[in-house]
Amino acid sequence: MKLWMKYLIAVALGIGTGFFLPPIEALEEALTFLGGLSINVGRYVLFPLVFFSLPIAVCQLKRLGKFRTLFIRAILAMLITTAVMLAVGMAVALVLPSDRIPITIQEDLDYSNPGFSETVNRIVSPNLFQVFTGDASLLLPLCVLALLLGIFFHFDKEQTGPTFNLFDSLSRIFYRLNWYIIKLQAFLIFFISFVTIRSLKGMSDFSFYSQHIIILTISSALVLFIFYPITLYFVGGRGNPLNHVYSIMTPLLTGLMSGDIFFNYGILTAHLKENEGISREVGGITTPLLTLFARSGTALVGGASMLLIIRSYTSLDLTPYQILWVFFFSFIYSFALSHAPRLGIYALLSLLCGSYGRGLDKGYILLLPMLPVLIGFSALLDTVSIALLSRITAYNMDLLDEVPSKEFL
Repeated sequence: MKLWMKYLIAVALGIGTGFFLPPIEALEEALTFLGGLSINVGRYVLFPLVFFSLPIAVCQLKRLGKFRTLFIRAILAMLITTAVMLAVGMAVALVLPSDRIPITIQEDLDYSNPGFSETVNRIVSPNLFQVFTGDASLLLPLCVLALLLGIFFHFDKEQTGPTFNLFDSLSRIFYRLNWYIIKLQAFLIFFISFVTIRSLKGMSDFSFYSQHIIILTISSALVLFIFYPITLYFVGGRGNPLNHVYSIMTPLLTGLMSGDIFFNYGILTAHLKENEGISREVGGITTPLLTLFARSGTALVGGASMLLIIRSYTSLDLTPYQILWVFFFSFIYSFALSHAPRLGIYALLSLLCGSYGRGLDKGYILLLPMLPVLIGFSALLDTVSIALLSRITAYNMDLLDEVPSKEFL
């Protein structure tokens, strides 16, 4: 049985159980605990996999003389993709505007965005080894260290060779371990799906948010079935465009249900390599860095949601200035969400509302009841963005491996 079929069955069972299981407190607590534990299992090898793979990728690209070119092309592609996906989401939201949401009092989350100085201090701490003991949501400091190591691995083969070989071996070991975790997750995704559905069942006044959910669904379909395959067809290697969608079906499913791009990292890494032919040199560097900064899906959801928030607080139509403001700041802030692997959309909306002001400083609270939906769509589309950019970069750098035709996982 294909891996994606195992995941799909587990997700279907989790959704069905979440909808129809009677509210038995002890059983509910047990399943919720297992859902949280399943997320931890999915993240288990993320940090060591990135830390040992990223320096190898950097060093090998530098030996090929392609590191700088790849880096620049990946950044340019990321900027363009984010702008296009954000434009798609906002365009759909403007063509099919949601009904205004009544202003109600909601309890805010206990979460705050780190400032610029705090972020820099985390990256350049007085003790370099703190990158190994920091917050489980902070991958950026570890990536900076790994990037520097990769650059210096290229310095002198005789001096750095033993350490390079050690990192290379550990990278392969953790990749192998990641495979066993992926197989285990085909069972654990059941608990994650259950928890997700249970959180949605608690959403009151679903009718207030149904139109916005339709907007996000249409936007996601446009990105996934039109923008993604057509872009890959023309700039990512010709072939059956829908094969590219099929090849990342499992990461799309787990992204939607978990809403956590760190949980999704190991699954996406394996599928990009085995199904899309993303070479180790490319995947080792693009996947972690794009996971941190290519939050195009979060930008799409955030831009469309911010339009709804503004519309809910005023009886007037949106002005061109407001639309351009939302586009510009959604675009800019989407690159500052590396600290929020799961709550990126919450962090983005809080930044947007805080910057907009005019009584909307806490406007994002209007959408808190549907936060699980926003998180799921954001992770789904972020996954699409990472896969798209990785494939385009690898293809245009002539660093794609051959994969068996129609033998996708």
